[in-house]
Amino acid sequence: MKTMQKGLVAGALIAATMGTSAYATELRFANWLPARHFLNVTGFPAWVDSLQTASGGEITVATFPASQLGKAADHYDMAASGIADLSFINTGYQPGRFPMVGVAELPFLIGDPATGETEAFDGWYRQYAEAEMADVKFCLTFNGGLQTIHSNDPIFGPEDIDGKRIRLPNRTLSNYFGAMGATNIQIPAPEAREALERGVADAISFPWASLFPFGLNEAVKNHLDVDLAFNNFAFVMNQATYDGLSDQAKAAVDSHCTSEWAATLATDWLAGEAAGKQRIIDEGGSLNTPSAEQLQGFLDGVEVVRGEWLAAAGEAGHDGQAAYDALMAAFAASN
Repeated sequence: MKTMQKGLVAGALIAATMGTSAYATELRFANWLPARHFLNVTGFPAWVDSLQTASGGEITVATFPASQLGKAADHYDMAASGIADLSFINTGYQPGRFPMVGVAELPFLIGDPATGETEAFDGWYRQYAEAEMADVKFCLTFNGGLQTIHSNDPIFGPEDIDGKRIRLPNRTLSNYFGAMGATNIQIPAPEAREALERGVADAISFPWASLFPFGLNEAVKNHLDVDLAFNNFAFVMNQATYDGLSDQAKAAVDSHCTSEWAATLATDWLAGEAAGKQRIIDEGGSLNTPSAEQLQGFLDGVEVVRGEWLAAAGEAGHDGQAAYDALMAAFAASN
């Protein structure tokens, strides 16, 4: 806290010397994606540039990709403690900590984030965010990283899952595939390639486009051609950092912590997924399409994990079914 305040004062003194805003401050933006991930190349810089412009020069942002400030699973706590001023988090990397936002992990829940479903989801979640993410200033949440199974051996249906060791990104998918006989290999995305190459994992659940910056396209050649699920992500900010900003800078942050910006980031990610899948095809990857019966088997498996989410919502003090119904209504209204 004291270190952060000293940084704000130093920034103000430097700004005054340079003739810029006396409230100028630099925000440390931490994310764990590789520097060459397309969100670090296009999506995040667009958000950052727009924020800096909206602040009238009061805010500058220094981006620290590739887990430079801490491990992927620690990014929420990094923002809470002030190691970072702003963090990009995968909400599934801390299982059970954020039960309400975790509904986004359910397979087949979200069709196309670009249609408005991400904007609807962000709007729905805001009523829970203040309590669920009380350690930070919640900024926005979006759904991206379209998941499917990438494997050494071909996988077409649930029967091929039995006995497989699969790197899965969150508890929901761990339970979903666990019911089909899979064992979850719990490792963050940056360690997935090594797990495959060492034979620790037989398969991974991973977004199409993200295979490339992590080098995973070289480790697996079989790809289940089913849009299974999206990951859920969020921007969160150190509360003291936000509180120390000028009114103009706070307004700039508020105008970039919106459902509209959530949808923009999700749309950028979805476009990247489409390009990534096409690249897999172009480079000779095998797309394995399930039969209608096999696809139904994947669909039937959702009810178990949906029931688990309803129970988790209840344990968090919410009416899970009412919350789920409200989310479905928000999705319907968005299309």
